[in-house]
Amino acid sequence: MTDGDIARIDFVNDQLGWGIIINRSKSGNKLNIIKTENSGAV
Repeated sequence: MTDGDIARIDFVNDQLGWGIIINRSKSGNKLNIIKTENSGAV
């Protein structure tokens, strides 16, 4: 993520979560939807 990005992540339970990241770049906003099944561990 970079400065200006907006993120929101909501968890259904301890492991499963969905997130939305809005990349606010100069070329326009881009929306990414992400999912985790392991609490967001890398």
